[in-house]
Amino acid sequence: GDRMDGLADKNAELLGKLHRSKDGSKTLEQQVAELTAQIATKGRPTEIVLSKADARDVRKYREARKQADEAGVPLRIDRGDAA
Repeated sequence: GDRMDGLADKNAELLGKLHRSKDGSKTLEQQVAELTAQIATKGRPTEIVLSKADARDVRKYREARKQADEAGVPLRIDRGDAA
């Protein structure tokens, strides 16, 4: 439905922000934790979406995989042109 599309857009937007904060002041884990908290306040995620660029990063991929497993949701690689 529309609500899920909106959530996906929001996820993409948050991931975009996550991607841009390359000042190095936060660890990936902190960023993921914040992102997870933001998503959690909007209801549990139905899937974990990883950008194609992030999927190439083994550490990010493993972290997302772990997150997806813990949440019991699929891990999806976003192959869209948003990257």
